[in-house]
Amino acid sequence: MKHFKFFVFQSILFSVFFVFNFYFNEYISPPFTGVDLIATCMFVLLAILVWKPIDRFYTHFSDIRFRVKVLLSIPSFILASLLGGITLSLLTGEAMLML
Repeated sequence: MKHFKFFVFQSILFSVFFVFNFYFNEYISPPFTGVDLIATCMFVLLAILVWKPIDRFYTHFSDIRFRVKVLLSIPSFILASLLGGITLSLLTGEAMLML
């Protein structure tokens, strides 16, 4: 059961990373201006605010071996990217372009 919880936890973390990347990607790009600096600071602040509670919860998985964590993280990354891509394409209306 602990392995399944870790898998779900990793999927949620990867999903949060994809959402952050989707929304901040358009603001952080060359040529770097003041808007890029502000967006980068906001991204770092949000990452710290999200990471603090996650770090406390992540200690519950310290007894799982590193190799198992890596092997569980790979399918959770794939699942999060598929679900995140499908969800974002449905929310932004880009799914109709694919049909």
